[in-house]
Parts: sequence; C-alpha cells; structure tokens
Amino acid sequence: MKNKITGFYAPLREIMMIMVLLLLVTTVGFSQEEMKKEKFVPSDHLKQITGLTESYGMTPRLKRVHKLSKMLSEDEISYLWDFLNKKHTDDPLDESALNPIKNDVAVALLEQEVVIEEFGAKMMAMFSAKDNDGAFRHDMVWRDYCIQFLGQWYGVCFDESEKVKVLEFIYSSIDSHKGTSIPGSALIAVNLNAERLNAVQRLKLGKKALEVSEKPVYGNLARMSAFHIAAAHCRSSKELRKKLLKALKESVVKGSSTCVRMAALAAIGTLGVVDEEVKKLIDNYCRSYDIRLRKAAYGARKKLNI
Repeated sequence: MKNKITGFYAPLREIMMIMVLLLLVTTVGFSQEEMKKEKFVPSDHLKQITGLTESYGMTPRLKRVHKLSKMLSEDEISYLWDFLNKKHTDDPLDESALNPIKNDVAVALLEQEVVIEEFGAKMMAMFSAKDNDGAFRHDMVWRDYCIQFLGQWYGVCFDESEKVKVLEFIYSSIDSHKGTSIPGSALIAVNLNAERLNAVQRLKLGKKALEVSEKPVYGNLARMSAFHIAAAHCRSSKELRKKLLKALKESVVKGSSTCVRMAALAAIGTLGVVDEEVKKLIDNYCRSYDIRLRKAAYGARKKLNI
C-alpha cells in the first residue's frame, strides 16, 4: 500500500520541484529587471556641474567640467544631455554665466573616446526646441552655440547621410534667423569644413555667403562673416566675383559701421580683383583719419600688390 501511495505521489513531487525552480528563475529575472530599472544616482561632481550643490558658481562648476572623464557611462552622458537641455531660467545662474558651462560640457561630450552618435541629433533638437507657448526653449546664445557645435560635429562624424542632414539643417537656420548672430555662425560652421566639402558644396557655400553679403537684412555680424567666406569661395566664378566686388565696394562706402567697412576692405584684398575703382577706394582709406580703416586699407593694398 505504501508503495502505491509513494508511487502515486512521486509525479506530484516532481511537479512541485519544477514549480519551485520556475519560481526561483522568475524571481531572479524580476530582480535583474529591477536592477536595470534602478534610477541613476549622479555623483556629487555631476551635481555640482548642473548647479545642484551649494557651490553653484560658474568657476567651481567649470573646474568640475574640465575634470570630466573621456569615458563617461551612458547614464552620465544622458544626465549631462538633460543638463544641456535645461532652460536657463531653471538654473541658479543667469544665461551669461550658464552658457560657458554648457559650452564646455558639450565640448567634453564631443571629445569622448567613444563617439556619441546622437550628438548631432541632440544639438539640432535643442536648437529647434519650443515650449508650449511656441517660444524657443533656449536663449539665442545657446542656440547659436548649437549651430557652431554642429559644424564641429560634421568634422568628426563618419555617417555620410548624417553629414547631409547636418549641412541642410545649418543652411536652413540662415534664412530663418535674419538679423541675429546665427546666419554668420552658420556660414562659419560650414566653412570650418571647407576642406571636407566637394567643389559643388564649396560653390554652394560661396553663393550663400554672397547672398548674405548683398543683403543688410541679415545683419552686420552675419555680413562681416559672409564677406570673408564669400571672397574665399567666389574667386573661381567670374559672375560671382563681379557680384561680390560690387557688394563689397558698396559696403566700404555706405557701410553702417566702421567694423562693416573694415571687413569689406579686408574681403576686397582676399577676393583679389583690382580695377580703377578698387585702387581709388584703397588709396582714399589709406589716408583715413580712422586708424582702423587705415590699417584695413593697407592690409588690402598689400594683398592686392597695388
């Protein structure tokens, strides 16, 4: 009788053992999943960088940024991205002190030994980000920095489709931000990679710089950057040279500021085109009462060998 009872319960014991094993495996699985979902706890150093400690001044925070590892973990990188995307109104410092910290954090991310593939996408997203009321999330200075960093990102990115996307994005920012510093920064960002561009791309850069040079609506800062870039990339086209020279001459004579006139004079020297009107302009400004204009004119004269 005992044998029958024992025999009857043997399969039941096996089933019980299997259920216990399954329960153990499931429990271990849940524990591992919970560990994965455990919230990241930033170090005190990271907290200081992001302004969450009592020592939130610009200088101590910058010192911490400069000590960041070039092998940051994914969680640390994600934490720093969240900081870069933080509005300046949510930080104890004002934007003039906060943006240099953000700038150096972005440099640290760009210089990681393992390339952060989403770097370009993050910069484009921050540049375009808007709040619910339709206003841009970030101040103009940080958005300008984003464009500059996209130019640097282009130089280290190996994904050709990403490069195309980045260039298109940078160019799109020029016409949508007339009168700000951004068109000039965008041209500089592209020009930073001039040696990496093919002939067609360089010509496109020259044409866009020419367009900005011709139109005061883009603003003085943008136009001063555009003068030099257009002069460097329009020399191969007779038509573009002619248009640019006209714009530069007008800017020398009618420029709204001394800085604009100086930049136009310097660009004339870079363009390398000499005619009687250019000679007269250079001679006149070499005798200017303003030493800044005299220096610019003498510099152009030296480049033009006149």
